Amino acid sequence: MRGGLVLTIRLLGPPVIEQDGRPVRSPRGRKAWALLGYLLLAERPPSRRRLAELFFGDADDPLGALRWTLAEPRRALGLPGLLGGDPVVTTLGDDVVVDIHRFTREHADPFPTLDLGGELLEGVRLTSSPEFESWLLVERHRVSAMVEARLRQAAIALLAAGRAGEAVAYASRAVARNPFEEGNHELLVRSLAAAGDRNAALRQVAVCEDVLRRELGVEVSAALREAATVSSDSPMVPPMSGRAAASSQLEAGRAAIVAGAADAGVQCLRRAVSEAARCGDTALGGRALAALGSALVHAVRGRNEEGAVVLHEAIQLATRVGDRVTAVAAHRELGFVEVQAGRRGTADAWLAKAQELAETDGELAAILGVRGMNASDHGDYPAAFEHLEESAERAHRSADHRQRAWSLSILARAHLHRDRLGDRTALASARLLGADIDNPALPRLLHDS
Repeated sequence: MRGGLVLTIRLLGPPVIEQDGRPVRSPRGRKAWALLGYLLLAERPPSRRRLAELFFGDADDPLGALRWTLAEPRRALGLPGLLGGDPVVTTLGDDVVVDIHRFTREHADPFPTLDLGGELLEGVRLTSSPEFESWLLVERHRVSAMVEARLRQAAIALLAAGRAGEAVAYASRAVARNPFEEGNHELLVRSLAAAGDRNAALRQVAVCEDVLRRELGVEVSAALREAATVSSDSPMVPPMSGRAAASSQLEAGRAAIVAGAADAGVQCLRRAVSEAARCGDTALGGRALAALGSALVHAVRGRNEEGAVVLHEAIQLATRVGDRVTAVAAHRELGFVEVQAGRRGTADAWLAKAQELAETDGELAAILGVRGMNASDHGDYPAAFEHLEESAERAHRSADHRQRAWSLSILARAHLHRDRLGDRTALASARLLGADIDNPALPRLLHDS
């Protein structure tokens, strides 16, 4: 550490080392930065021989070239003990910060700085090492998706907290990083509308329509256009009044969703949210928001972005009044949204929080079912089998036949994806349970698999 100030290693954009926001002496050469970036992002410490083969395979003395290159980051950071041993350890002290760790650490800032730079190790290329180039290509994609996910989560959290003006900045950065994801545009439109700038929201709708039509040849969903005018607590029909009416609408909405009347159910739940807020019942408002968020995610196509914002609001109210059950459900549903979008890291984070809060077999069965689905979707079949088998067992103990059938159906799908056609137990059980509880989605799910 220099002068008692923290050093920041920036790997996003052109790599640089900064002290108090100003560049300081950095490692010389592209290989030094490539090596440092590889070490900081490696899942486990690599051996010196592995590093020598990867970066200096064409050198006369690969291990000697590695030693010389490792000395560059040490000198730049003023840390003579850094990057030592075999395998090479990259433990950094509290006085050295890596920008990417803002997004990956468990207690990372939920509202990271907007100065995110460009792509990973921008400008760094090693044509002499095709293997490193392949690694860098994959890492750039992974890190970009991770940054985009954190921007989205920050925007959703701010929007749910009523800080729409601040949410606009994060949502606009998410759009800039991935302009072909309609959900990013919808989030920005919703933020602009909530901030009171409806004209800007409508302009953003037009921008999204043009981009998706011109570049992808697809039309935007109705949810994008409606995001400019409809908020989660604005019922589409005049509300009733009083706490009793809010509770009645909540139950009616839940019943309609179960019966398959999605539009009617969502309208009832919107009324429940609005009336609970009107009568100042925070606990009821949290439950109504959780039910509405779940309905938007599961029962209405193309409403995941609105559903995520609503679920964030539900968590805030549930936390305020100590409603653990609602908080567990909302965290689980946010995890499901991320699973559906293929964002495994953020899905794991939401589901881990839900599991930490859960106490009953029923709650854990539902959470583990989604965790199993997430693992299966990403090819981690051992973890998927473990989560889904435990989910089915806990659902059985809690007499939740619907959850057990769902978990067994996902377990059967995982076996089919592994070509384990001989293992028909989960498949047959899921079909029988699906028939018993009259759940038409399960046969379709299994047929599609």
